[in-house]
Parts: sequence; C-alpha cells; structure tokens
Amino acid sequence: MTDQTAEPTLAPPAPSPYVADSADPFAAPPTPAPPAAPSALSGQIVNRIELPSGGWAVLRDPRELRGGDKEDVLRNIEDPDHAVGAGLDMVAGMVCMLVVRWEVPYLPEAPLPRDVPKILRQLTIPDYDAMIACARPAMNLIFPKPPTPEDAGKPGSPTPPASG
Repeated sequence: MTDQTAEPTLAPPAPSPYVADSADPFAAPPTPAPPAAPSALSGQIVNRIELPSGGWAVLRDPRELRGGDKEDVLRNIEDPDHAVGAGLDMVAGMVCMLVVRWEVPYLPEAPLPRDVPKILRQLTIPDYDAMIACARPAMNLIFPKPPTPEDAGKPGSPTPPASG
C-alpha cells in the first residue's frame, strides 16, 4: 500500500529572463562585452595602428585634445615671421578681455581667462573654437579691415569713388 500523505515534489522554478542570477533577484545585469575596436577603414577613431615596418603605435583619442594642442599644432606650422603665433596670442588676449563669468563642466573652479590666460589651453577643441569665434566681432571692431579700392562706392565706405 502506498502512502498518500506524502507531499508531492515540485520541479525547481525556471530561471527568469529578467533577472541576471535567479539566486539574487537584485544583482546587477551582466555587463555587455566591449565593442570591437573600430577599423581605420570605417572612418572611426583608431586607437592602435600597425605600421608597415611591423611596428605599431597607440594613438591618443582626438576627442581628448584641448585648445592648447590646437595652438601647438598651429604654432608648429613653418612660420618664420611668427604671424600665426601672434594671431593666436591676439585672439586669445581678446577672449581674456571679453569673458567676465563662465562655467566649464570639466574644469570646475576654473579661473577667468583674464586672470589665468593659459586656462584657455585646457578647453576642449569645440569649446576653444566657440570662444575664439565669439571674439571675432570684437576683433573686427578693434582692428577693422583697412579700406580697399574695391570698397569704393559701397555704402559706408571711407574710400571715395574713382573718378572717371
């Protein structure tokens, strides 16, 4: 005779597709695998390149470049008269005179450029370019373009029309 009072055995519950580990319902979801390294052929940023000689180089992420890096590139242009450097200094000086307050999220407590001009070198290139662009109208006001013969006859031109 069989004992009818025994409890029936239940199968273990199936793992939930919504929980990383059914033993710990509060566990963080599994971390996805990192994406494959971008290819130079895809037009994306490449961190490591193989050289034809069999060597290799690890490249800095260009998104980490700052305004100072851009200035260094421009200053390294062959410029025996130092015109590029002088132009950079002039525009940076104008930015320093224009900025009266600012907040830069990645430079907390950054001093004003008029107090520490080299702080502009720490800006990301897009921020640096935006600051330089905001200085252009002031530069045009302080250093207007000299009139040329082509300006003759234009309203507001200081150049008199050529007599014919």
